[in-house]
Amino acid sequence: MAVKVITTQPVMEISLRCSDLKKLVGTSAPCVMISVHHCEPSHGFWTPHSQTDVVHDSIEPTFLTTVCFQQSDDITLTSRLRFIVYRVKKPASNNVEELGAAFCVFKDLWERKDDLELHLLNEGSYAGRLHLSVVNRGELKHQEEKPKISKSGKIVVPVDQVLAASVKQNTECTASFDNNSLLQAMFCNPTTRTYRFPTDADQPISVQELMLETKLSFHIPIAFLKVCINEETKKVASYDSFDRLTNHWDSVRQRRVATCKKYLERYNARMKHLMLINKNPYFKKSVDKTDENLEFVATNLHLQRLRVQNNKFIRQDSSPTGSSSDSPMHQSPTSPCAEYDFVTVGAATAHAMGFKQGGLLSQLTNMDEGGKSKKSLPLHPIAHCLRKSSKRSDHLSSTIINLEKQIAYQIEKLRALVSQISEKSTVDLYSSDKVTASHESLASLSTKTCEFVTCLDCEEITESVLNLANARPVYRPLYDETEAGAKVHEQTQGASVLVNGTSKVAFNRMSVSSGKDVSPEGVWEDLKLSVKSTLADVVKSVHGIITPELEAGFLRGEVSGRSQHGSKAMEDLSSLRTYVSKSCDEATSSFAFQELSQPDISFQNELSYRRKLVFCQALSSCVCGVTAALGSSINNEIILDQYAQVGILFQVESLLSTYGNELGMLQDYSVGVMDLINVSFKCVRASQQHHLASDEAVTEENLLPLLKGSTDALTVLLPLADLMFAKLPRKLKNGSLIKVHPVIYNIGINEEQTLAEKFGNTSLQEYLNMEAVQRTLSYYDSVRDSCPNCINEQLRSAGSFLRENSQEKVAHPAVGRRKSSSPVLNEEPDSHRPIMDLMNSLSQAVHAKKNKNVEVLQLSSDVARRLNGVRVTSCKSAKDRTAMAVTLEQVRILTNEHRMARHMFNSALSCMRSEGTRRENTLKNVGARKYAFTSVQLLTFPKLYRAPEGTYGKADS
Repeated sequence: MAVKVITTQPVMEISLRCSDLKKLVGTSAPCVMISVHHCEPSHGFWTPHSQTDVVHDSIEPTFLTTVCFQQSDDITLTSRLRFIVYRVKKPASNNVEELGAAFCVFKDLWERKDDLELHLLNEGSYAGRLHLSVVNRGELKHQEEKPKISKSGKIVVPVDQVLAASVKQNTECTASFDNNSLLQAMFCNPTTRTYRFPTDADQPISVQELMLETKLSFHIPIAFLKVCINEETKKVASYDSFDRLTNHWDSVRQRRVATCKKYLERYNARMKHLMLINKNPYFKKSVDKTDENLEFVATNLHLQRLRVQNNKFIRQDSSPTGSSSDSPMHQSPTSPCAEYDFVTVGAATAHAMGFKQGGLLSQLTNMDEGGKSKKSLPLHPIAHCLRKSSKRSDHLSSTIINLEKQIAYQIEKLRALVSQISEKSTVDLYSSDKVTASHESLASLSTKTCEFVTCLDCEEITESVLNLANARPVYRPLYDETEAGAKVHEQTQGASVLVNGTSKVAFNRMSVSSGKDVSPEGVWEDLKLSVKSTLADVVKSVHGIITPELEAGFLRGEVSGRSQHGSKAMEDLSSLRTYVSKSCDEATSSFAFQELSQPDISFQNELSYRRKLVFCQALSSCVCGVTAALGSSINNEIILDQYAQVGILFQVESLLSTYGNELGMLQDYSVGVMDLINVSFKCVRASQQHHLASDEAVTEENLLPLLKGSTDALTVLLPLADLMFAKLPRKLKNGSLIKVHPVIYNIGINEEQTLAEKFGNTSLQEYLNMEAVQRTLSYYDSVRDSCPNCINEQLRSAGSFLRENSQEKVAHPAVGRRKSSSPVLNEEPDSHRPIMDLMNSLSQAVHAKKNKNVEVLQLSSDVARRLNGVRVTSCKSAKDRTAMAVTLEQVRILTNEHRMARHMFNSALSCMRSEGTRRENTLKNVGARKYAFTSVQLLTFPKLYRAPEGTYGKADS
């Protein structure tokens, strides 16, 4: 199957309406739909193209869906078109009856300035009229017709070029995908649907739905598994690095190494399988969500994009400013073109591992409680578990390793400077800039070494080192033979410490050479003292070279003693490097031993594995959303500055219930989303990242993201083409990280949530929503303080006001109850509504005691768009409930932001759910264009989340 390239510009888009339809005697006006076919004269058979929505009870129906012809349809001017009008008897069973048909040639539409009227015929009898109107005309390629020549010998200009000014789509509106190298590299295989809706101003708006697969569905899990493999490999190496252990601890170490290798094999097997299937189609079907080989892959991950175009505005101004193709965020109702992105994905959860012991939240709580199981989760352990349960030792270990690397760098830098100063005989080489550089390098070395020793003085490190010393045999030789047979040792005061190029520092309870009883504490203190004293020697010897007196003497030709000072400095630097390296090795080994001594390791390993695969799925949706936001906002300096200064809001809307297995899914999902707080994004130049030559072009493969760091602190590198990288703010060009601020709102809407509200427990949902509101408020405050220009309104402090309001609502639920109408249809566009008002309403909705309070989801999505955040909608498989939520949000946007006629709300909602891209999503996943609902099940859904008749039935999920 070939990968479909993203093209948003159609060859031609037409709207259809009928008039004077004949109805049967004694019957009401028919329910009507139109099926469109095309045919090439050369082969003579009809190819189904598309169909419209169903218009109920009308003899003059106007269809909301439009018919689009793309370049991939291979349409030519000689292609024939057939329009069959059907009377729909029973939508649920697709029982239809033909009312009439009409035919035309594509050229008739292509060259026509006004509407084309065709007569509908049924067995030769008149059945009504069909009206075709061209609303959008692009470019028809591969035309074989020769240009016409007039009598005067001049070429006649084709009609389509004459009409381009009146109906051709604005080029800036289509540039978001067509001319964006980043988005073209990430997304593919678009499914499109187009509509035309009336507005309050009697000027219709053109709407396009795009549903796109992303190559990140498999690319990110493969990259993440490589990180996991690297971590496990290092863990095995750290266990193997222990010099000698007692028999007991050595057997423990061997079991631990065997466990690590088992997970290494599992990670490698998963990665190899994904590398084999990393091809078109680029998504994991919902029916495969329990497949162990695909457990790191997010389920049914797609990008949904809504494009809204105001044709009247475009015809008046062919080059508008502030086109929404620069940004996927909110646009004003008078903007010529606006775009809104939604990431749709199945809940990040471990389907293959099951939920017998609950999800991650429950298992983490049980681990903290010593394995005691509980029927319900109290709120305080939830708050504790949502935070990353990384140990302080992990932070100390990374800090020590980083300091050791920085010290090694400064030592090598200082050695090079000392060598140049002490060995060169030319006065020119002994310049003031080398002396200054030596002073700076020495100061940096002293600072980093002092920080290193301070870390070594930590109580956790000392305790770990002593525990490792006690796990070693009582008696050990003071030195080992190197491969060359040399024996090197150094006696320090009060202890025996082995210092050579291959062995580690060895602690002994009894010193063989001295016969004295030496405690491990004394040996560890002597090693730290050796680092300090060697640093003092380095400072003294280097100062002996670069002091003003020696410099002046050298300039007078008095160079005696310079080589002697240089030799002493080189020896001291080598000694410092050795002591620092031995101290770092001993500290990191002690941390590895500390992990070795942890109990219940089998349960912790499975819990860690579960957390990693859940995090990987959440990471895939995060990278997809952030990449789309950055790519679409590349020309918007204000939004890019917001991301650089504050970070990006990652808002997840979950529709999972809090009953049965879905409660475990929600426990997994919430931990996976909150773990994204440890993820940052960094923009890099693709040509430099991949070391491309100046004449070498950047390929789509070069633009795929890279992962750097560990699973606890991950950095996503986003390679950009040179033209896009040049548009970034200076801060992002210089390597500043874009932080992720994750929040998750959950409102269950299905029949299982009804059971949870009546017989179960909804405390987890309530807590997650309250936590999400607080995090959203915190992000808003950061935007207000750091970049207030990112929000087009007068900002004021949100935190204190809304927190006080929330506390008052809990104490007095009847006070301050919202009097305005439901957010589904606002009296004024959301662009005119202050964001503080939206957040205040959101806070009140979260604290309201109301079953299936979907107002929380609607308000939180409005706030996220106003804050230029990433929007994610999900349920168990992102197929059925997600389709209801996404289509509802799209129609709300059209109504509240773009003034679609309010009486069209239900019709537009039914149309998108019946004929839109989300219906095609069900076909891609389970092979049937049906939502997996039953009529009884839908009775428990909120009214606005119910599928239209004829679109649901028995299907896999």
